[in-house]
Amino acid sequence: MVIDSSKLKYAEWLEEASFATQPTDGTWKHFGGRILDATFNGGSTIEEYDYLPGASATDPLGSKDSVKVGEEMSASLTINPVDWSLLPVVLSADSIDSYTPGDTKNYISVGMLADSELGVMSGGAISSYQFTCNQGERAEVSVDIQGATFDGWSETDYIGTGSHSSVPSGIWVWDDISSITYDSSPLSSMGMILDSIAFTIEQPVEPVPDLSSSLNSGIADWDYGTRNISVELGVSLTDMSIDTDIFTGDDHTLGFTLGSKTLAFSGIKWTPPDRNLSAADKLGMTLTSSNATSLAIA
Repeated sequence: MVIDSSKLKYAEWLEEASFATQPTDGTWKHFGGRILDATFNGGSTIEEYDYLPGASATDPLGSKDSVKVGEEMSASLTINPVDWSLLPVVLSADSIDSYTPGDTKNYISVGMLADSELGVMSGGAISSYQFTCNQGERAEVSVDIQGATFDGWSETDYIGTGSHSSVPSGIWVWDDISSITYDSSPLSSMGMILDSIAFTIEQPVEPVPDLSSSLNSGIADWDYGTRNISVELGVSLTDMSIDTDIFTGDDHTLGFTLGSKTLAFSGIKWTPPDRNLSAADKLGMTLTSSNATSLAIA
């Protein structure tokens, strides 16, 4: 029978002790909320090529072939969040419980269940984390994870002596956001009413190939590029005070509290927004920042 909504489908994660080494004990973790969608993409990396046919070839236009040159894989998830537990991973914190950005490569394994079959993508590195919340709606997080090797699908459970995660109760919604400040003052001091808030953390990763790698992908590690953190605010305007900050290009701070954490973005500059002076609509704009120089989480 088809694996539809009547069948179990799930995903979870756990930190690795070493790169691409699937954990065999410990308690696996949910992705910081209730998963709406989990997509696993993976398989052989195929290269096609043309070649010169022999002198006796009867179909020279068919002189084309393909060959497997490696493997590639990734996972993407959409989540209604209820905690910030993935942020230490994407921020390369020194430990999985720290929220201070650092330079530690926190590799994870992603376990997946499809009906009665299980699989694990290991050597995972989170390359993108995006949080969004619109007025009157649920909060949402999108996560992209690059992987180095896959083991599955099998009816043998991957947890070993460990245990599976449990689905959390409750999710965050718009009204859970509080203490929103701009340069340590209320948004209203700059003539703004918040309609939406979002931030994105991009952590570029590139595979490090090694002929001595035991993985079919040939990946021995991930090469981390410089992190980029940006903020986006949808605002309605009661006056045009914010335009001064947009044109001067000075650094600013933005903070908000959600759950048990307060997130403070510093060193943000606003890129030029559209100002739609429509007769039919209220005046507002979408403010998008350049890279934030720091993110403090307390």
